[in-house]
Amino acid sequence: MDWALIGHLRPQESGRSTLLRGSFYVQYCSLPGGSDLPGADFRYKLVVNKPAHYEFPFQYTLPDDKTPPVLSVGSTPPHGSKVHPGEVIKVHITATEPTDRGPQEGIQDIQLLGPAGLVDSAQYGNHPKACDVSRLTKTFTTTYTVPNNPPPVIRLTAVAHDFANNESATLSADFYTGDVWTGTAHIVTHITYPPALHECQATEVDDYTFNLVVGAKGAVHGTDTKLAKVTSCGPTTTFSLRFPVSGQLTDTEFHFTDLYFVTVVPLSSSKTTAAAQFHGSSTTDGTTSTWTGTIKLTEG
Repeated sequence: MDWALIGHLRPQESGRSTLLRGSFYVQYCSLPGGSDLPGADFRYKLVVNKPAHYEFPFQYTLPDDKTPPVLSVGSTPPHGSKVHPGEVIKVHITATEPTDRGPQEGIQDIQLLGPAGLVDSAQYGNHPKACDVSRLTKTFTTTYTVPNNPPPVIRLTAVAHDFANNESATLSADFYTGDVWTGTAHIVTHITYPPALHECQATEVDDYTFNLVVGAKGAVHGTDTKLAKVTSCGPTTTFSLRFPVSGQLTDTEFHFTDLYFVTVVPLSSSKTTAAAQFHGSSTTDGTTSTWTGTIKLTEG
């Protein structure tokens, strides 16, 4: 790259010393042979004319691109919609290089992944082009057709890479092919320890939020999010956990295979709601736990 005069420094007197101070804004692409790509060399010189003429050459190399692209994604129908076999989901994905984090290589590819793997992708060459600002933002539009006999939940996931092979954080959207059920559960558990342990009695209050999909032949899939508040000898401790949920819906009840507090929730006469009250207890190594709770589920 040619030498480039990029600014002037003004001397400032400080005691017996003369300091040179200044700031510069460099538009690399406006220079002869300029490049804004990471790794490009930028040469410049500092010229001092008083009290004598001095020239100080310098070289600066643009730093490597270590920052992944950022994604934004939308679809028609939107995330969370119920879809049917043969329906076409239109997806648009925009990947952007974060130029506020330093020089960027540019977007190399954008991919859309589905339950069976890669759905579609866009490639933007093998090498970035210097000073081409279009390389920094790319938008990819594609479609996904819901297959016959689809899973209860179709998850479409977007991901992008830049020319430095930095991978973006993924963004996903879920589409339901079965009936959607939501609900809550509230459980209070009291724990009593053997006197020899000198432990305080503990109380745990758990609130669950369910998101379930009933697919073909009544198969139930989904998640529950647990918010727990535990009080023992000191202040209350709060934490949140997320679990997968599976089971089976029959003509009369939900039967869950991985909920420790209740396994059967009867349907109402309308078959659009389900509810149960339950209680239980257990003793392990002298520690006794007793619990009571309710669960309510609603279709739609």
